[in-house]
Amino acid sequence: GQILGPLDEEMARMVAGYLEQRGVKLVLNDGAAEFRQAPGGALEVHTQSGAMYPADIVILGIGVRPDTALAEQAGPEIGALGGIRTDEQMRTSEPDIFAAGDAVEVRDCGTGEWSLVALAGPANRQGRIVADVIAGRDSRFRGTQGTAIIGLFDGTAAWTGVSEKTLKRM
Repeated sequence: GQILGPLDEEMARMVAGYLEQRGVKLVLNDGAAEFRQAPGGALEVHTQSGAMYPADIVILGIGVRPDTALAEQAGPEIGALGGIRTDEQMRTSEPDIFAAGDAVEVRDCGTGEWSLVALAGPANRQGRIVADVIAGRDSRFRGTQGTAIIGLFDGTAAWTGVSEKTLKRM
C-alpha cells in the first residue's frame, strides 16, 4: 500500500513494524561504533552504547549533507541550510556558475521555503535545466514536492509533500 502526506513519525512506526515482522532487527538512536568479523566469518556490529548484534547485512541510515567545499571556494552564496543557492535556472550568485543536485537548496512547492532534497528525480531535472539554459533555452526549475518511494520486501512506502517536522516548525 501507499502512505501519502505529512505522516513522518506514524509512517516510520509502520515501516519499522513491517520490517520487524519480516525478521529485520532495527537499532535506532544507537550508532554503529565498530564492525568486527567473528570466528567463522560472521559479522558483529558493536554500537556506541556497548551493545553487540550479529548481522548478515547492515544498512546505515546516516543522512545526506551537501558537499559545498568547491562552491565555497568559488564564491557562490551558500544558504542557511548549507546548500548552494540558485535561481530558477540553476544559476548561482556567480552568473557563470551553475549548480544542480544534492548540493543545492531548492524551493519547496508546498511552502515556498528553501529546502534540501537529496533525490535523483529533481537532480536529474536540474541537470537538464542547466543544459537547456547553457544552450539558450528558457528552462526553469519550479521547485520540488520531495516525493520518494521505496520497495520493502513485498510492500511499498511512499511519501510526498511537506514533512510533519517542517509543518510543526512553521
